[in-house]
Amino acid sequence: MDLQAYIDLGSSDEQWFCDKNCGWPFNFTDSFFESSFSTGQNVSLSSDVSAESSPHSANGFSKCLLLNTRSIRNKINDLNALLLMDSFDIVALTETWLDNEFDDRDLHLEGYSILRRDRRGRRGGGVLLATKSHLPCVRRYDLEGFIDEIPPWYSPDKPKPVYESENVKAYWDVPIYADQQEVRCNRVDARIVNHMCKRVVTLEMSCPWVNNRTRKDEEKTLKYGPLRWELRQQFPGYEVKQYNIIMDALGGWSRELDVMMRKLVGGRSTDVLRKMQRAVLSGTLNIARTFKVVV
Repeated sequence: MDLQAYIDLGSSDEQWFCDKNCGWPFNFTDSFFESSFSTGQNVSLSSDVSAESSPHSANGFSKCLLLNTRSIRNKINDLNALLLMDSFDIVALTETWLDNEFDDRDLHLEGYSILRRDRRGRRGGGVLLATKSHLPCVRRYDLEGFIDEIPPWYSPDKPKPVYESENVKAYWDVPIYADQQEVRCNRVDARIVNHMCKRVVTLEMSCPWVNNRTRKDEEKTLKYGPLRWELRQQFPGYEVKQYNIIMDALGGWSRELDVMMRKLVGGRSTDVLRKMQRAVLSGTLNIARTFKVVV
């Protein structure tokens, strides 16, 4: 059944039942469907999921659905009807109004893995994420602990301006003074000079909005082109490489960043990225709280 047929039936006075023997009644609400179709969208797969792993994906994208349900208890049949009409790889529900007495099986979301965080102590709230079973999904409990904290979370480690060993020297937020030409953008976030490998690495970090991640990477590369040229003059024979560490405001990153971090920190890349993600998300959450107070 397409959406228009459903709306026509929902607005009619005739009683009807599903012809596939599911027994769904005639009195569904069409408001649930209208909101769902306006919020469904395509988003990129995570870095460790290929397009081939999702039978409903196209060109490397999974189909996602976001709904503010205001109690899913009385809309379970509506949700299942929607998923029959259009298959979604990821379903996110807010305002589920569930509690620990509600069993996931009562949602009848066959073929999905379900993660929930219910509001405790009072009515309302709650979020739910359902992902197709073939998609790998890991619950990040380390990101749930600071949800109710007011200050943003930061690593307790404070970087020093300069770290130095016999063969390597690292600078944090220290400007580079050009000898050969005028360089206006001369202050990358960090740079590492490795005399043993004859290599200079510059690191530039940014936290743009989700849609601007690729553009920000291009901007950083173009912005520091003259600086990279200057470093090649200062360190003749050295390889000069710039790494742009871009993580968006919702904690997302690209597959390229996964590869890049493995080159930079080896086996610690996952732990480093997760700590970065925690700092980014807590900062975004703190901004949202501040805006809410101001408004």
